[in-house]
Amino acid sequence: MRFRNMPLGIQALVAIFSAMLCSAITVKADPATQPSTQPSAHLRYDGLYRNSQSSFYGYVRFFEDGTVITSTANEQPEEVLNVSEESLRNQTTNESLFNGTFRGKVTIQGNQISFSAVTATENGAIDYTGEIGEGQLRLDWHSHIDGTKGSDTYVFVSPHDERALAIRKAAERAGASLIRMAAEQGNTAARKQATDTIAADQSEVDRLAKVVVSKKEVTVIDVHAGDILPSMGNDNSVDIIGGLPHHTEIVPDPEETAKLKSARDSAADKLSADKQAAEMLWAKIGREPAANEK
Repeated sequence: MRFRNMPLGIQALVAIFSAMLCSAITVKADPATQPSTQPSAHLRYDGLYRNSQSSFYGYVRFFEDGTVITSTANEQPEEVLNVSEESLRNQTTNESLFNGTFRGKVTIQGNQISFSAVTATENGAIDYTGEIGEGQLRLDWHSHIDGTKGSDTYVFVSPHDERALAIRKAAERAGASLIRMAAEQGNTAARKQATDTIAADQSEVDRLAKVVVSKKEVTVIDVHAGDILPSMGNDNSVDIIGGLPHHTEIVPDPEETAKLKSARDSAADKLSADKQAAEMLWAKIGREPAANEK
């Protein structure tokens, strides 16, 4: 600020007033009001949340349209993950697999979640409130069926996680077997077993990669293939103009395709597990025989 042609006393007063004004309008930001730089946990839709409850498992699965399915089952997660999304949504799951299935709509505010899940016959509801964590879900629940309440923590499980876990467990078993063979029959026998197994696995993977699925004629129903228009007659009927609502196509046999994919996945998983097992053996006895090894 410039004080040209102003008496010194007034200049001093103006300077003091300006300093006080600047101090008054300089407000330190309250950290509580600032946006957090910490990433918030997000609900995941590419798998399910599992809670182990002694003799059975509790499952919660979310869909991007806000639908939530809760259920209990005696099966391991990989079995439940194979249940189709359609059957879960329509609650047509195998009764021998699920002990009880409920569905509802989710409300999410930040990391807080709430929903009320009801049975297909709507003869009972369970209210849930809780918090979304990183890879887990904490839920407090209140059953209006029998009045019970509780709190559980659910851990997220994805198909990829379960497959990797199964491969690792298979590798640990095979690795332990190879190391035991080395101790009982010698390192040479164990090395040969490891390399022969990997070669056989690779041969099976290569064979399945060349399998061609046979073609099959299937009926395709496409209700959008034609335009539905009022009939020109007086019988209140409709006419379908253009398109082929029902037609056949020659496509790879869906059943064969599914079986082949399963076989290829199994072969690839076995190869991966046996390679990991061999690495465990190499770490124990070395990849190549030692100079003094018999």
